[in-house]
Amino acid sequence: MMIDTIKYLLRQFLFILLLFQSGRIIFLLYNFDKISQPGLRESYKSLVYALPLDISSACYLTVFPFLILTIQLSFNRRIFSTIIKIYYFILIFVLAIIYSSELLIYDEWHSKLQYKAVMHLVEPSEVFESATHSHIWKFFVFFFILTAAGYFLLKKTALASRTMPNSNVQKYKQILASFLFLIVGVPLYVLGIRGGIKPMAINQSSAYYSKHNLLNDAAVNSPWNLIHSIIE
Repeated sequence: MMIDTIKYLLRQFLFILLLFQSGRIIFLLYNFDKISQPGLRESYKSLVYALPLDISSACYLTVFPFLILTIQLSFNRRIFSTIIKIYYFILIFVLAIIYSSELLIYDEWHSKLQYKAVMHLVEPSEVFESATHSHIWKFFVFFFILTAAGYFLLKKTALASRTMPNSNVQKYKQILASFLFLIVGVPLYVLGIRGGIKPMAINQSSAYYSKHNLLNDAAVNSPWNLIHSIIE
């Protein structure tokens, strides 16, 4: 029962990591003409150096499903699986917007999506008036690609066949499994979010590896960077 739930959560974790990497690969391909100097080998190192911050971000984004699964272990209801599916549908939509917007913003500002850019989105009419036709169709093309990739990855990983908790298991065993899942999972999440047991919590610099800013920007997790910018 609990083993199946752990596998289910790990597949969700894998899905988010793959989604991050998909956005990063599209970013590198979109800026392909700018990475000729550092070269492909140096450029695709960003996929590796990005992992610590990606893992931290994936921990943040799977906290809600983790809590839902903890409840589901005690109360075996399909509604909880439905809630998780809806959550990931919304997440794909939001991440597709973030990555698509960032591609076009990087063209203009040579920086990742940050608080300043989000404030411009408060007035959508101004955005569409200032944007060129090229920007608009590029945004929707990349949004469609990222959304389609997200749903494909979701189906192949997080929403792959899963055994529901056995409703015939005695109630006290279900509650015990839920309790164990919680007390083991919370410390792991704390470690994952802060990037290990080091005194300093993880930050953008953990992804920096190159003398080329574009490659460092590619390695930095976009949702993490945006939320950090908003909080700051």
